[in-house]
This record gives sequence, structure tokens and C-alpha cells, in this order.
Amino acid sequence: MWFLKGGGNAQQQVYYTVHGEDAVFVATEYYGTLAALTYLGGGEGLASQSVSPSLFSKVRVVVVIVFAVLMDSYRSCGTCC
Repeated sequence: MWFLKGGGNAQQQVYYTVHGEDAVFVATEYYGTLAALTYLGGGEGLASQSVSPSLFSKVRVVVVIVFAVLMDSYRSCGTCC
């Protein structure tokens, strides 16, 4: 699951976060290590990874074209998070 964060105004940096098995995939395939992951809730919590817009575009192409899998992405409304 992917989320778009930031971009509410000119000063906010835009980035994506990816969670769960998708985060593990990005960490191993694109960063080459699981050390890049953070875990929401600590310890054995939900794996999470921040991703730049350029890396998101690369991952999206691979996932959709090569693996023929649909990708869900969500935009933060800015009021709840």
C-alpha cells in the first residue's frame, strides 16, 4: 500500500510511503537491504519505507508492466495525519 505525503504548500517536500510486504519488496530490490525499513508500532510492527517521487515512478513501472499487478496509492488529506 502506497501513500503520497506532503505537497500541501510550496515548502512541503513531496514523498511517498510504502507499507507491509510492498515496503519489504522496495527495501530488498531497490535499497538492497532490510536495514532501510522502519517499523510502525516498533519491533515487529508494520514495515514502512519512505520513497522519493522518482523512485516511486520506477517501482510503479516495474510492478505494473513487469509483474502485471495493479498498484493502489492514496493521497493524505492533510487533516488526519
